[in-house]
Amino acid sequence: MKAKVAATALFLLLLTFGGEAKICHDPSQTFKGMCLSNSNCISSCISEDYTGGYCGGVIDRKCMCTKECDDAPPPLPSLPAPKSGRRRPPPRAPGVTTTIE
Repeated sequence: MKAKVAATALFLLLLTFGGEAKICHDPSQTFKGMCLSNSNCISSCISEDYTGGYCGGVIDRKCMCTKECDDAPPPLPSLPAPKSGRRRPPPRAPGVTTTIE
């Protein structure tokens, strides 16, 4: 019984890894001046279609906008239709030679 509980707990623990979205950080394009208030920064970032923001930096405090990163892979390029007629032979592996007798 203890083994089943431990296995279930381990499974649930492993299931939680990778569940968080990556957050992208970009400087605000509309916020002007030194960023001293996170709430003002957030308002500027939301007007720029971000989901949030914060004041970042130690000396030169800038408004940084945040949103979930779009990790979707780029679309595959469309391949041209194969030409009709003779087919090209497959490429040979490096170092392999063929002899015709």
